[in-house]
Amino acid sequence: VAEIAVGKVPIRVRFTPDGRRVLVADNPARRLVVVDAGRRVVEARIDLDGAPIGVTTDPAGDRAWVSLVDRARVVEIDLRRLAVVRSIATGGRPDGIAWSP
Repeated sequence: VAEIAVGKVPIRVRFTPDGRRVLVADNPARRLVVVDAGRRVVEARIDLDGAPIGVTTDPAGDRAWVSLVDRARVVEIDLRRLAVVRSIATGGRPDGIAWSP
C-alpha cells in the first residue's frame, strides 16, 4: 500500500494500542521513528543516546519504553510530547521488552 522511509535498519516495530502510530527502532541512526499509521508519514524522529532494539508501550499508548542495547538502559518516552522523559539503568545488554501490569 505504501513505503515509508524510516531508516536503514528498522529492527523492531510496535503499533500503539489504538493503531494510530507505529514506533520503529532505527538502530544505526540511534532514533525512535514515530509514524502516523493513517496518513503513512513520519511524525517524528526522536534522537536517543544509544542503539534502540526493543520497543513497547503502556495500554493507553501514552508512554513507550525503548531498550538501548549498547548503553544498558531503557528510556521512557512521553508519546504526547514525543520526548524522552526518563532513563533507567538495566545492566547487561537489554533487548526485547514487554509491558506487564
